[in-house]
Amino acid sequence: MKPVESLWAWARRGLIAGALFALVENLFTVLSGYNIPLDYLMTLLVAYLLVGFLVGVAAGLLLPSKLARAQSFPLGLVLFGIVTAFFFFLGKTIEAGQHRLLPGFLGPALLVIFLAIAAPTALWMLRCLGPSPHPEVSFAVSLLLFDIFLVGGYYLTTEIGFPYFSSKSIAINAALTLALAGMLFTTQRLFVRKKNSREAKVGVVTLSAIASAVFVTLAGWGGSLPEEPLIPEPPSAKLASGKPNVVLISIDALRADRLSAYGYERETTPVLDQLAADGVLYLNALSPSNWTLPGHASMLTGTFPRRHGAHIFEAEVMSLAKDSFQAVAEAYGGGPSVMPLQPGNTTLAKALSDAGYTTAAVVANSAYLNHVFGLDQGFDFYDARPRLLWSHKPVFDNALRLFPYTYCSFVKPYRLAADVNSTVFRWIEPNAQNPFFLFINYMEPHSPYCAPSSYDTRFPGRETFLDTDLPITRAESLSPEESKHFRSLYDGEISYVDYEIGVLFDRLKNLGVYDNSLIIVTADHGEYFGEHGLWMHGVGAYEEVYRVPLIVKYPRSAERKREDGWVQTIDIFPTVLEVLGLPVPNNIQGQVLGRANHPLLVEQYWDWQLLKHSGHQALYEYPWKLVLYSDGATELFNMADDPHEGNDLSSERPDKVEEIRERLEKYVTSIKPVPFERDAVAIGDETRRKLEALGYVQ
Repeated sequence: MKPVESLWAWARRGLIAGALFALVENLFTVLSGYNIPLDYLMTLLVAYLLVGFLVGVAAGLLLPSKLARAQSFPLGLVLFGIVTAFFFFLGKTIEAGQHRLLPGFLGPALLVIFLAIAAPTALWMLRCLGPSPHPEVSFAVSLLLFDIFLVGGYYLTTEIGFPYFSSKSIAINAALTLALAGMLFTTQRLFVRKKNSREAKVGVVTLSAIASAVFVTLAGWGGSLPEEPLIPEPPSAKLASGKPNVVLISIDALRADRLSAYGYERETTPVLDQLAADGVLYLNALSPSNWTLPGHASMLTGTFPRRHGAHIFEAEVMSLAKDSFQAVAEAYGGGPSVMPLQPGNTTLAKALSDAGYTTAAVVANSAYLNHVFGLDQGFDFYDARPRLLWSHKPVFDNALRLFPYTYCSFVKPYRLAADVNSTVFRWIEPNAQNPFFLFINYMEPHSPYCAPSSYDTRFPGRETFLDTDLPITRAESLSPEESKHFRSLYDGEISYVDYEIGVLFDRLKNLGVYDNSLIIVTADHGEYFGEHGLWMHGVGAYEEVYRVPLIVKYPRSAERKREDGWVQTIDIFPTVLEVLGLPVPNNIQGQVLGRANHPLLVEQYWDWQLLKHSGHQALYEYPWKLVLYSDGATELFNMADDPHEGNDLSSERPDKVEEIRERLEKYVTSIKPVPFERDAVAIGDETRRKLEALGYVQ
């Protein structure tokens, strides 16, 4: 039986080890990141201290008696090395398994095998070092330097951009190791002195290590906080104050059939239900695209993706092997090029700015709505900040993922609706006296699905240990538990964003601008939950991703009705201009809502995950819908008899296929693309990090 004082000495060494490890990890995390949440960093700190404490007690129980009774400070660094190596390899094995789509248990299983070999080897090394006066010092030095190589060296070399094991990276790590070795030996000289002196300082060292970790965590977190964007001074009035304001709200990834206003059995959207009662609810509205950039570009220009050009650069992508995502990834450094919105397009913001309106946009989708993709054209103020951004994730990060909902609430990559509203209110307060155009993008219910507390359990079905995201490459069907789980999470996020939209409307009413505002609520695309064997969005040509909500409250609620005619989000642009008495350009495809009779076209130029064919165009001629895929496949559906698109009639009705195909190809050919004046945006560096954070690049 080991003496209590011996175990307590090792427990303190474990706390020192955990504190040092937390200090290193949190420091590298905040240095590589932007706005890292404090609750996430403090959770890591507590976890590292707890694990260090437990490892210390275990070491005191398992080590030979002579070493267990040793009191020298550097033995704590031995634990530091053990803890660091443990979590580094745990994280890397789990990460590798996820990357290779291997079973989740394989990573931990590999780690257990690694520990089964490493643990007795380490004990044998300690026994061999036992006769030496200070055996733990040299062992601690080597372990600590190894840890720095693993954690710090990996961060530095990958941030600089060299492969981890290239000659340049090895040279950088060698220099880092030499510098740290000198620092460590200096520290050793200070602490390894007379025995009584060491024993007297152990408690002080323990508290100092913990205090240092807390201080570095708080200081690093404070240094990573973003500055609030400066709100421009309100311009001098350019229009009479009686002109209607325009508020366009895009709710990312929102399916129309999940709103109670559209007949959903759950009461997910009481605020939007009331808005629909005060305005016009369009029952059959389509987005022209199934992913973010072209969907929003069409909304803001009144044109189809073929016209505005903000989509995957098809000419380059289609020259690559259609059946090889790896070929595409290698050619583009991890993903294809994406064309930004071209300057030749006239955006709604530009048209209203030219007419004297003050224009602003606050968007939560910091990936495809950021400045680099050109959607900020015409806005006086455009805020597309991410909630957080980082390149170095702590090795304990994968352990937190075992509790997916807690993890998601910590590190959700996009700003919550309440945060978006906060910026909106800062902008609108000084600008409410002049006619304005305000574009708001909320990311809820875009994945990952984790609504704030109280909304996460509003609807039954959530499972604590199931994930908060759906991998787009998943091949198997959802289990009944998973179906209920994701339905619960998605609906909870819808309920949350509905509440925050209500907060926005209350502020508009308090400012006296609600009644005289044209308010439009819609979405850029929907979301799959296993229908047609598909998940998320950006794939497939089916209603789950193309059918979106569209609610329009006209100034003074001049119109109140439910409209069952087919419309598209490209019709928003001309409708706004007509309501404001402004001329509608003749080179757009959208038409005024209520009178729109243009062909109903949806298109995707490239399926970026190469699933369900590779690209498509579809034409709706109700009840018929024809889909032409770029690999030559076709699908034909009778939407009246088969609203869920489960029965492809293309082989039974080749006459109808050819009839609609001719009109589709003729119409598409008549749409002339805007000249390309801006280069494609290569997916890389900070833009890639933003896309990865939101699941667009994997």
